[in-house]
Amino acid sequence: MKNLITIGLPSKGRLKENSVSFFEKNNLKLTSNGGERNYFAQIENLPNIKIIYLHAKEIIQRLGDGTLDVGISGLDLLNESPINLQKKIEIKKKLDFGTASLVIAIPDDWIDVQTVADLEEVSFDFRDKKNTRLRVATKYPNLTNNFLVSKGVTQYKLVSSLGATETYPFIGSSEIITDISSTGKTLQDNNLRVLKDGLILKSQACLLFSKKKSTKLQPFLNSLTWLEGWNCMFLSIKKIPKTYWSSSKTFNFKPRFSTLFFLCFGLSLFGLGEGLLIVSFAGASPWSVLAQGISLNVGFSVGIITILISVGVLILWIPLNQRLGIGTILNALIIGLMIDVCIKYVPIPENYVSQLLLAIVAVLTVGLGGGIYLVANLGAGPRDGLMIGLQQKTNLPIAAVRAFLEITVMSIGWYLGGTVGVGTLLFAFGIGPAVALGLFLVGKIFNS
Repeated sequence: MKNLITIGLPSKGRLKENSVSFFEKNNLKLTSNGGERNYFAQIENLPNIKIIYLHAKEIIQRLGDGTLDVGISGLDLLNESPINLQKKIEIKKKLDFGTASLVIAIPDDWIDVQTVADLEEVSFDFRDKKNTRLRVATKYPNLTNNFLVSKGVTQYKLVSSLGATETYPFIGSSEIITDISSTGKTLQDNNLRVLKDGLILKSQACLLFSKKKSTKLQPFLNSLTWLEGWNCMFLSIKKIPKTYWSSSKTFNFKPRFSTLFFLCFGLSLFGLGEGLLIVSFAGASPWSVLAQGISLNVGFSVGIITILISVGVLILWIPLNQRLGIGTILNALIIGLMIDVCIKYVPIPENYVSQLLLAIVAVLTVGLGGGIYLVANLGAGPRDGLMIGLQQKTNLPIAAVRAFLEITVMSIGWYLGGTVGVGTLLFAFGIGPAVALGLFLVGKIFNS
C-alpha cells in the first residue's frame, strides 16, 4: 500500500495499555479483528497505518533496521542498544508513562558499602583475597559497563541475567546486580538496596521513529503529538514560545517583516477583543474597574487615572527587568484604533445571552492576540510586561500569574466603588487561561 506507515507497540502489560491510551487521547482509535492474542491492529479511518504488537526490545531493533517506521519503547532499551542502531532512531517525544530507574543494587548486609567508590574498594578485595573479580548480574551490559567505567570501577565482570536478576546474589551467580526498578519494592523484598549514587539512568516510554523515513513520517508524527497532553496542558505553560519569526531581542527597531507583521496582527486581534468586550455591555475590563474606583475617590477623570496606572505599571517593570520595545508603543496605538473600529461598526447585542456570548468571544480573542504579539518578542504592553516579569520572578504558570493580577485589580477596583459586571468576571478569571492558550497554539502551530 502506498504511504504505508508501520507502528510497533509493546505487546503486553501496562506499557501496552498506556501506549494504546496515548493513541486514543490523540483521537486515534485502535481496532483489531482478532482476539487478545492477535498481534496486528489498525487505526480507525486511517487504512494506511498498520499496528504490530511486539516485545519492547524488538521494537528498537526493527526501528533500527527500518522494518518499523514508528514505535513506542523504553529509553533504557534504546540507550542499551548498539551505537550504530541508536544513530538510526530519533526520539519524537518522551511520554508520561513507563517511568523507571536503572540502578546498582547490593545485598542489605553489605553495611560498609554505601557508594560506588566503596564498591571499587570491595572489588579490589575480591581480586586480592579471592583471586576473582566482582560479579555484576545485569540485563543491561552496555549501560552498566559505561556507568561503572565512568565511576572508576574496573575490577568486575558482567554476568548476563536470563530471568529474575534480583535472585542472582542469593543463588551464588553474582555479588551485586543492576536492574530496572519502578518503585524499589521488588529489590527490598529480595533484601537488596540501591547505592546512594547508584542511579544509572532514569527511563520512560518514548515515541520513536526511524530517521531514514523522517520526511515521510513528519506529517503523521506532528498530528500525533498535536493533541497529546492537550487536556489543560496549556495552563502549565511558563515561557513565551520562540518561533522562526520571533525577534532575537526585544529592543529591536529594525525587525524582519514577518516579525512586524505578526506583532501588528496580534495587537489587532487584542484590540478587537477589547473592543468587543466594550460593545458587549457585559462589564468593563478589570483595569477599567480599578481606574473607575480610584477616580471616584480622588476626583480625577477615568482617562487620567488610566494613564497614571499605565505609568505606574511601567515603573514596576524596572525591578522586574522588563524592557520597552516597538511593541510597547504600537500596543497603545493599534489597540486604541481597533477599539474605535469596534465601537463604530460592531452592533450592540440585543439580549443578555448575546452579551455573554460576545464577552466570551472577546476574552478568547484578546488571549489569542496576546499570544501572537508576545511571541514576536518586540516589547509587551504595560500589563503583559508586568505579567511576564512576575512570572519570571515566581516561576508560576503564565495563566496563574495573569489570573492573579486581573482578579486582584478587579477586587481593588470593586472595593473602591468601581462597577463589576459579568463581563468583568469573565475577563478576570478567563484572560489568564486565554493568553496561555494563545501562546500554546502559536507554539504548536509554528514549531510543528
